[in-house]
Amino acid sequence: MDQPIQTYLPEFPEKSGTITTRQLAGHLAGIRHYANEDEFLSAVPYESVVDALSIFADDPLRFPPGSEFGYSTYGYNLISAVLERAAGEDFLEYIARNVFAPSGMNSTVPDRVFPLIRHRSRYYSIEDSQLSNAPWVNNSNKWAGGGFLSTSDDLVRFGQAHLSDTLLRRQTIDLMWASQKTSSGEETGYGIGWAVEIDDSKRKIIRHGGGSIGGITELRIYPDQGLVVAVITNTAPANVRSLASEIAEHFLTDQAH
Repeated sequence: MDQPIQTYLPEFPEKSGTITTRQLAGHLAGIRHYANEDEFLSAVPYESVVDALSIFADDPLRFPPGSEFGYSTYGYNLISAVLERAAGEDFLEYIARNVFAPSGMNSTVPDRVFPLIRHRSRYYSIEDSQLSNAPWVNNSNKWAGGGFLSTSDDLVRFGQAHLSDTLLRRQTIDLMWASQKTSSGEETGYGIGWAVEIDDSKRKIIRHGGGSIGGITELRIYPDQGLVVAVITNTAPANVRSLASEIAEHFLTDQAH
């Protein structure tokens, strides 16, 4: 986690500071996010996760690694390439075998453009209260940062796997769910792949939201209450975070009584 990423990806350009996988996982590395809407709407096919690094590989860092929190989908592209090299296996195959299968996520697959995927939804956009088909995109530019199709059932299974020993050791979960800090010691509210929050009722929430073309998702885990909530919509924009909170409150209120 704390080795320079060039240990695994020697071809990735050296930057003004050393970048580690831990920093990437906590959005502390300084790698940029989408530069413009054209990147978010990308229809360019990429043959591999390493090929997709070309989108940002030569760009300067936004800030010195470790000094600030700056959300970056592309940072997770870089993690996927590091993982692929460390595992010696294609990223998509590795994730399917080591994450989706043991979690029972049988309906979660890469959002490939051309294969027929059973029960794949159409994607929609809302603008000025008008519903329309979402633009056509190719998510091979960001498999690790928003390129999978899933279901609310599968996302709940994923969350439940984190509440048991199904997927990872407990000490690994604890590490992922602990807020990282900047080099000045300021907590970021983000661990390794998860936002770490406390709600108004002092309950710990482990959560992540996500948005892509024609889809919005919210997944949250209440570890002390053993509750997992997932909301998915195939229409964007949508306030799924508020809906997830409302759904959670129904179950948490019942628990309190």
